[in-house]
Amino acid sequence: MPNEGNGGSEASVRRNADRRSTVSFRLKVFDLSRQQSFVRESADAHTTMEQPYTEGDLKGLKRAELVALINRQLNRWPLPRGKLSKVNMPELRAKLLDPALGFTNTNTPLPGASNDTAPVVATQPGNAEVDLNSNREFTRVHQWTLNRTLPREGALHTNSESCEEGEWRANAREIISALQNSNGRLFGSGRIGVPAPFNPSYTEYFVQMVATEPIETLVFEPQCLIIPKSNRLNLRVHRMNSGNEPKEPEIESGFLVGQLEVNWLKNTIRKRPDYATFEANRNKILQNIDRVQYWRFAFAVDKQLHKSSYPSEISSSKVSKAAIHAALQMRTTALAEAIQMVRIIDLYTTEGANFSAEVALEIGKSDQEDPKATGLKAFLLNWEKTHPIEL
Repeated sequence: MPNEGNGGSEASVRRNADRRSTVSFRLKVFDLSRQQSFVRESADAHTTMEQPYTEGDLKGLKRAELVALINRQLNRWPLPRGKLSKVNMPELRAKLLDPALGFTNTNTPLPGASNDTAPVVATQPGNAEVDLNSNREFTRVHQWTLNRTLPREGALHTNSESCEEGEWRANAREIISALQNSNGRLFGSGRIGVPAPFNPSYTEYFVQMVATEPIETLVFEPQCLIIPKSNRLNLRVHRMNSGNEPKEPEIESGFLVGQLEVNWLKNTIRKRPDYATFEANRNKILQNIDRVQYWRFAFAVDKQLHKSSYPSEISSSKVSKAAIHAALQMRTTALAEAIQMVRIIDLYTTEGANFSAEVALEIGKSDQEDPKATGLKAFLLNWEKTHPIEL
């Protein structure tokens, strides 16, 4: 699903009177075809360089990052697949550093890659940028990185409601439409995603592009994407080699394994009777009564699923808090906030000595003329502070 053409103007943001904004921002598109890896241009495209890991390569890496390195070359892992989650960090490091196992800090090109197109694959995105603003031809390369800036004339409508300071929430369909209407459009079929907010090593896919279908008929889920305050949005593309269905990767990659777990959680959550209301209220300023319902949904999901077991065919590990963040499409702070607010509400609205009619009245409001995004949260935090409960 190559991306061709030159970029547009520099990123800029302009506010409108209706609290919506028009934004131009820089897109960085990573092609993740068949492996989770990032490609830099090689001075010699006929060679593929591999080097064993050193202590310096692994210094400071977290457990999830070590596991991701192993997943990229899972065929070299000496223990059964299900045992990986039970291995401690020192042993993970030892296995990666064991020259007899053959783990390397680059991946080999996929089988069938012709010698004249085999790229050098870098494991670190920071060193993986290939500037395609030149007219140089990059055909039949398996993975690559692209920089694109949406021009002003392809600007998108966004708003900053329910976002952290400096961030923007943009319509995903508008983002892809603007990209496709620019001279940096994508061609072919494939899935497009963004780095997951709970862990950028995972990819959250939001649309499957089909070459023969117009954008208007495609399903976008989620419908909105968060543009960070840097005004740079990373898109990850998983191209399809043939037909309309993605080909399974020959080597399992970290984000694909995680995505399987997240997808199972999403399907489980969607079966809850109050899911439709939760989804409809996402990223909106709500009346207090609806905000409480939104918080309670997230609280109930976390209580039910956190540390529970996946089906054996999905994963041998327990459901993590990070996976719940991804399945609910809520950031760490948002889920923690929901749990905290439900705790405070239950403290002061349950029958007993701590019951407060004022709190009960506040959380039941449904006719506020101008509800504030953080109004109820501020009220509850202040109430707990000024009415402490002695345990």
